[in-house]
Amino acid sequence: MKTLYWHKRDFRLIDNDVLHKLEDNSTEFIPFYIWEDFLINTYQMSGMHKHVALQVITSTREHYKKYDVQLLEVAGDIISFLKVMKEIYNFDALYSHMEHGTTDTYERDREVNKWCDANNVKRTQLAPSSVVRGLEMRKHREKYWHKYINSATNTINKLVTVSNNEYKNIENNLTPFILAKENLYKNISKSSSENNFDNMLAPVTEKNAHLTLRDFLKVRSLKYRGSISSPNTALIYGSRLSAHLAWGTISLRYIYRETNKIMAELKRSIDLGINTQSDKRQVQSLRGFLSRLHWRDHFIQRLETNSSMPWRALNPVFENIEYVQGKEKEKRLTAWLTGTTGEPLVDACMRCLRQTGFVNFRMRAMCVSYAYYALHIDWRDIGFTLGPMFYDYEPGIHWSQVQMQAGVVGINALRVYSPEKQMLDQDPECIFIKKHIPELSSFTSTDIHNYKKNKLGDYPAPIVDFLASSKIMKKTMYDLKKSTENKIEKEMVLAKHGSTVFKKPFKKKDKGIVKKDDRQMKLLED
Repeated sequence: MKTLYWHKRDFRLIDNDVLHKLEDNSTEFIPFYIWEDFLINTYQMSGMHKHVALQVITSTREHYKKYDVQLLEVAGDIISFLKVMKEIYNFDALYSHMEHGTTDTYERDREVNKWCDANNVKRTQLAPSSVVRGLEMRKHREKYWHKYINSATNTINKLVTVSNNEYKNIENNLTPFILAKENLYKNISKSSSENNFDNMLAPVTEKNAHLTLRDFLKVRSLKYRGSISSPNTALIYGSRLSAHLAWGTISLRYIYRETNKIMAELKRSIDLGINTQSDKRQVQSLRGFLSRLHWRDHFIQRLETNSSMPWRALNPVFENIEYVQGKEKEKRLTAWLTGTTGEPLVDACMRCLRQTGFVNFRMRAMCVSYAYYALHIDWRDIGFTLGPMFYDYEPGIHWSQVQMQAGVVGINALRVYSPEKQMLDQDPECIFIKKHIPELSSFTSTDIHNYKKNKLGDYPAPIVDFLASSKIMKKTMYDLKKSTENKIEKEMVLAKHGSTVFKKPFKKKDKGIVKKDDRQMKLLED
């Protein structure tokens, strides 16, 4: 059987269920990645995202070479590409991991399915996590989580592909798609150079994913608990795995398994009375980390169940809120995006995000909350402008968090973060603020904390009165939450999107997990 393997955001060879299945069946295959026309110029494929994609594709291509496999890379329309490939390669099956994206990618997949059915091509999509397609209610999700997380990770030894001559012949018949890719490369290179992406991002490759995981589990996780809320310590003691999970350079299942192995070692040390206090602290940190892995799938499931989340609130009661409009909207949105709102911690976070593509979770939540409650910006505008700035952009996480921090899900308490309080709690010495707002570097932390009373050089005064402005939006949201209509809708949202929190998931015994293949790890590390 001749097979195509369509890489989307699953750029790994270790613990890749598609490759494992193809190897088990000794199936001849050609792996490919396509820069799709309909995605290239959207918020889901910003200049930063293209840079990361190029980085991860390049490393995957090199990893494949160690198995004598070539990764085919093209640009264009997926249906047009499949038509040409059917003519020149006459493949029988199309494999991919299931993509948990928004309505546009979901509709594209439906069109691909129709084409496959019409052309006698077997389409197989394997789940990359515990997220379930077609799940309407949440009450049974727990079993899918445990089934996935306790299933064996896999490795590969030998892959079957076409000869070099046949591969070259295929490439020669794909000239328009190859040329389109080369032209795109020129634009990506220019954009990366202009924006200094190489200097601002940690490498997103499979090799770096495993090195980062190893460093986190062995060293940095000791201070994970208690350090991930502050922008000063989160980048040091956080896992730094969010981008790797988003781009699929490592699987959640693999991370979960390796974390459990370290926890077992720490518990043995505790039982023996060796380094007890630090080991106990690290176990607590890793428990919190494992919990967050579960929450990741929980939020992605929301988008899988409602792919229209970028455009519609999960709770329709919150659909008709009045937001700031016209020139005032543009003024506020621009100030927020450029870090010139006059709120020091918000501005520092937004500037950090522009410079590095990353800011920690609590600070993301604060920035979204501020834009919504204080600036009265529509949560959709917040999401569409913020998404392109994250180098770890994951649609399910992004849109779930934007809606939750805005409060339009309707089943959570309203989250209105005070930038002033967060500054006192998370950056009391104003180290982070001074680093990212140079015009404040000469002022003392006391001066900066009194920013509402004193003019701080050229730094702008707050563009809105936070307390007064957020009070207006909070009243609007509370009135809607108390409405009769919301009482009905809330129950429906809870049934469909409410949490099925697992009781101590990190204590579940990992059954059927196989030992990793040392040979493959060596290939990755070479």
